[in-house]
Amino acid sequence: MTHGSAGTFDVDLISGKGIECRIVDTSGDYWLIFTFSNTLMSVDSARVTNGIGSVASKNIDSNDAHNYIVNLTGVSNAQYVTVTLTNVTDSAGNFSPSIVAQMGVLIGDVDASGVVDGNDVSAVQSQTRQSVNGTNFRYDVNTSGVIDGNDVSMTQGHTRTSLPQNRSNGTSSQHSSIPIVKPLKPTIWNLFDTATNLTSDR
Repeated sequence: MTHGSAGTFDVDLISGKGIECRIVDTSGDYWLIFTFSNTLMSVDSARVTNGIGSVASKNIDSNDAHNYIVNLTGVSNAQYVTVTLTNVTDSAGNFSPSIVAQMGVLIGDVDASGVVDGNDVSAVQSQTRQSVNGTNFRYDVNTSGVIDGNDVSMTQGHTRTSLPQNRSNGTSSQHSSIPIVKPLKPTIWNLFDTATNLTSDR
């Protein structure tokens, strides 16, 4: 996501718990970026297969064909959302009928615990008036480019919200049958026996 003049910072959905804690607007817009070891030749489709949200656009990155960008909209808070790519072919001739990734969305969960509580509020408060950078961007919850009282208030307003405990039920998501090396901006996925990155951006 772009944080005002501070720059763009991505959440790595593969390392850690893969939870996006920020919000860019009231429309629930997020980008998922799938990064593959080989350049992509084609992807038939991308769709939300679990959770609330829809795909607004999708494409192979024109600047770097290692990346496949999925623009999501209408993504609800406090859920896991699953995105499935179908019929993926890379430049080495590898093919997969289905690539599935999941992202947790929980506004204000800056410590990625799966629950928004006093620890998150305290963490944001401790960073107020600090410049946004690659180590503290999660505390800029409203992505304004400044960590301030608005971020504290937004986090406080979401306390007692949490992600579903069961990722495979309701608005949660599941991993694909593709072997997972490590779990948007989320985990490292194994495609064609090569490592793949997944990140969340907007």
